[in-house]
Amino acid sequence: MAMSDAVRLPRLLRGETAGGQLPEKGRLQPLSLAVTRNLEPLSTADMVLAEDDLQVLIHDFVELYGPEGSLGIYRAVSVMADYGHTRRIRLNHALDVFSDALLPEAESAGTVRQALERILACQTAAVGGVPCWKLGTVEDGGQYTLDARGGSALDALKALARDEEDYYFDYDFGGFPWTLHFLRRGEAVESEFRLSRNAERCQVTLDDGDLCTRLYLDVDGETQEVHEYAAGQAAWGVVCRRESIRTERTPDKAAWIRRYFARHGQPAVQITVEGLALHRMTGERLDALRLGGLCRAALTDYGVWLRERIVSLHYPEILRQPERVTVSLANRRPSASRAFSGLSSRAASAERAITRSEKEIRETNTRWHATDRHVQDHTEILHEAGLEIDPHGVWIFAKEITSSEAAQTALGASLRVQAQGITGLVEKTGINNLPGGYQSIMQYSSQVKQTADSVSAEVTAARDGQASLSARFSVQAAAISSKVSSTDYNGNTIASLINQTATTITLSASKIDLSGYVTASELSTQKARIDNLVGGTRVDALSASTVSAGTLMVNGSGAYWLSLRDSSGGAVTAAGGRSVQILGRYA
Repeated sequence: MAMSDAVRLPRLLRGETAGGQLPEKGRLQPLSLAVTRNLEPLSTADMVLAEDDLQVLIHDFVELYGPEGSLGIYRAVSVMADYGHTRRIRLNHALDVFSDALLPEAESAGTVRQALERILACQTAAVGGVPCWKLGTVEDGGQYTLDARGGSALDALKALARDEEDYYFDYDFGGFPWTLHFLRRGEAVESEFRLSRNAERCQVTLDDGDLCTRLYLDVDGETQEVHEYAAGQAAWGVVCRRESIRTERTPDKAAWIRRYFARHGQPAVQITVEGLALHRMTGERLDALRLGGLCRAALTDYGVWLRERIVSLHYPEILRQPERVTVSLANRRPSASRAFSGLSSRAASAERAITRSEKEIRETNTRWHATDRHVQDHTEILHEAGLEIDPHGVWIFAKEITSSEAAQTALGASLRVQAQGITGLVEKTGINNLPGGYQSIMQYSSQVKQTADSVSAEVTAARDGQASLSARFSVQAAAISSKVSSTDYNGNTIASLINQTATTITLSASKIDLSGYVTASELSTQKARIDNLVGGTRVDALSASTVSAGTLMVNGSGAYWLSLRDSSGGAVTAAGGRSVQILGRYA
């Protein structure tokens, strides 16, 4: 399959310098390439290579490209080889080299530029003896206390980015060493998503986990102050939180309180938009997507307009579908919920027992994705699998699509694990191409759902989207129910149901067949038909105007006799004292 002309192939770089650059070793030709660009370090990528492609080793540098050009330089941090098949390469943004270095276990105070200079001075990664990064423009002129306590230089960069929330890192890979800038965020809307144009799906999440409208502030452990956020209380009510500061690290307490309510005076808003990056095709300014830029999500059909900052851009297949992107917007960075300007980065030190990969999963939405496409016996086969982790749960999926001139088949299975339950789904769709341009479509699916109070399973089959069969089974603590239904091409539906509780079993169907020996202590029915009475069967309580009761006896040969009794219970007799019996044979 031809790749898009809009995206250049990744460049594998040499581990040496020439002319102020890292020269190209060769072009890689990935079978798949997924890129996730995060506003807060680190951006990541997953690349699958054929076995005969160029060899990529741990800590090799690779330059990646997107629809608008270079995405920057990334470092290989994991290589998994499936010998005889493919190699999967995990890449982190080149800022990852700071994870190799430790900061001295000391606390220092000064400007933000001085803090960045101390962090860059600790880097150990170098090419030809030259450190990989140098410091460029720093627009943040504020004071900052750097408290490393032996943490990595990368942790210190992350903490500074979280604390100084009005600024962001920018990277210049135009020469070597690469340049790190720390720039002020813009406040103008730079891009827009519209459901009628470039947005296919939009999900909005509000979270009050860090909401605060009344702050109880401990100052130096000696005094407690109460601060109110009136605008937030008018909208969300009184929500109390307790924090503490030290005046030696927070000389401007009033500014600290303003920043605190700016971060916590409203619920956290997270927006996920799946759609298309159209700037390359339209050239319109609002179609350009930039990390850190303000983006407007216009849901005009619902009367909703949202304006938040882009914190993540995920391209699931950047080489073959460069326009397809999932954009994450937030009114503040998720990981900034407990970090405040002017405080030391001690909050981050509590997380150092967690591995870096675990921190990335906690702080960003994480996705892994792999595809394999090949042709066999004139049939194109696509295999695709993936794993997605976000704050709402884990989603695992795998699918296979085969396509030929005569037919297409799609198989898919997925598992969704959330706090409220687990859902497993398996689907199959088969399409047969018929003469005259017609198609026959069969669809099958089975689904199992489990929550704390119920388990349900359902299997369905449908032909041409009309006639269908469905069977469902559900278990709860107090009841079990099952249902089988059938719908024809005219939309007529018939169904049978069984419902069971501790006291009752209910059966409902147009016809119920019982086969075998059936016993019952008590029966009640409006209508009854008995085709064959087995020999020895007794039918009591026969009544008439002159005969109070009787006993009917039958045998297997078809004969029957009826003995009659009077109202006192004695046998009815004829002349001579003989009892009266009625004999006969049934057909």
